[in-house]
Amino acid sequence: MSLPTLVEVCISMAFLYLVLSLMCTTVNEMIATYMKLRSKDLSGAIISLVDHPDVLTRFYKHGLIKNAIKAANRSDATTPMIDVTMPNGAGENKIANIPPATSHSSYLDGQSFAMALLGSLQPGTPIPVIEGMQGTVQALPDGSVKDIVGTALATADNDINKLRDNIAESFDSVMDRLSGEYKRKTRFISVLVGIGIAVVVNADSLAVSQAIWRDSDLRDQTVAAAEEFVKAQYGKAVELCNVESKDTTTETSPPDSPPDATIDFAATTNCVADKLAMLDDQLKPFPIGWGNVGSLTAWEWAAKPFGLFWTGLALSLGAPFWFDILQKFINFRGAGTKPETTKEKKEKEVDAKVSDGQAVG
Repeated sequence: MSLPTLVEVCISMAFLYLVLSLMCTTVNEMIATYMKLRSKDLSGAIISLVDHPDVLTRFYKHGLIKNAIKAANRSDATTPMIDVTMPNGAGENKIANIPPATSHSSYLDGQSFAMALLGSLQPGTPIPVIEGMQGTVQALPDGSVKDIVGTALATADNDINKLRDNIAESFDSVMDRLSGEYKRKTRFISVLVGIGIAVVVNADSLAVSQAIWRDSDLRDQTVAAAEEFVKAQYGKAVELCNVESKDTTTETSPPDSPPDATIDFAATTNCVADKLAMLDDQLKPFPIGWGNVGSLTAWEWAAKPFGLFWTGLALSLGAPFWFDILQKFINFRGAGTKPETTKEKKEKEVDAKVSDGQAVG
């Protein structure tokens, strides 16, 4: 087995997985945007945190929250609200007036959440104050909102700013956990999308790797395309297609997530189409597609589901993973085999002389 050939096959397969992973990521973005997965998750999290109907209703009427939701819907019109029945912690069910989950903002920063919550606990006070807050919290029935604000009060040292910061930190911790749950959910979607893409383009890992191994010209083409893509086009390929329709300063995003609060869906769709077309061009050197499957043997047909499923699993690892792998193989190929040191050469010469002496003896 030739090491340079093996490295080139690895580069080619990593490049294939990288391009298809970028396609998978683009489709996932589109699914998440149009299904409003982040909006639904955030809406559910806030309902769980602010679990008192009256407080929740006032929370969504607060100016900070109303403006965030208005920006998310790209409209100056009032967002329609819905009535939700929920327990009030005192053995009764009451109505909370909240926006639909699909109309919710995708992101909310901790400071805005804290200020809106404090304002909801003191509806008659234009600006939240620390005086009377302890009594207000104690009057609440047992639940999440009482626990959050009560815990924050215990370390606030009678300072409204510390109280706000404590609540904001608690909210941010919840958002970190929510982000993890969202990633697990999208990982499952990624596997399904990855298998779907593999089937659509017939990216059979077993067949493609065998073809690249056997054909030196094909290896040269795919390796050259991989090196060019890494140098010149990867940065453009990873740009997000969430095109903002107007500026907004009402929301901030977690550092690892794209701000899609004010998405222009028409522009986003065009961006997705352009990106998929660009990525499709990168696949031209590869022996994929359903055009030449008539000559497959029975064994090759039997192995194809495994090859397609393997590709789908590989794509679920994500483009950053395959980009890192691809770069390492390209660097290894460019560096070549590490030359022997003088010490290693002398040791080999000594070993050779010893072996010769033993052979003579």
